[in-house]
Amino acid sequence: MCERAHAWASLELDGELSQLERALLRAHLRRCEGCAVSAAEMRAFTSALREAPLELPSRRLYVPGARTSGPKRRVFAARLALAATLALAAAGLGVLAGSLGQAPATP
Repeated sequence: MCERAHAWASLELDGELSQLERALLRAHLRRCEGCAVSAAEMRAFTSALREAPLELPSRRLYVPGARTSGPKRRVFAARLALAATLALAAAGLGVLAGSLGQAPATP
């Protein structure tokens, strides 16, 4: 249960636990001193992080390949459209070939 309690203690900090999970966590923390200490440390650390002022970078950050437009993006979109068209054409030809190969139904 300790591994699950650690996960639940983290999820509780973000309000991600159901009422049942929260009750089970509280019961476990009353019985397990190690998990109680760990959960208290998580709460303290998270609180300190959330209360700390935001720090802005001193310089603009550049992330290579993070452009959302431009020639490379258009080439990728064109290739994707071509691949989708070819896949659709292949599927259509497969259906057509399958229907031509079947003998007509007799009454």
